[in-house]
Amino acid sequence: KDVDIWINFEDEALIDEYICVIAKVDDEGGNINHMISQNLRHKYVWSTPFLMRVEENFRPYMHIMEHDFKKGPLKIRMKYNAVYLVEIYKKDKINKRRSTT
Repeated sequence: KDVDIWINFEDEALIDEYICVIAKVDDEGGNINHMISQNLRHKYVWSTPFLMRVEENFRPYMHIMEHDFKKGPLKIRMKYNAVYLVEIYKKDKINKRRSTT
């Protein structure tokens, strides 16, 4: 069953627009066992370089978005049996990073 979570700031001074990066690892994205079936994975001895190549090319699902916390908390629908990483960046920090190149 999916679960909704909300992320917000307690400190009023922090409530602003941010860039949000959401990475999800589940049975569809970022999971090497999804690419190689369990019976084959345990039946054969796979070389480490091969497994590393597979893992490098099969990344987690990534979603990058803007969110204005002045309009409300960030809502994320979390899938059962998945791992989520949420990073929140101030927009001015992202712009400074871009302008230095």
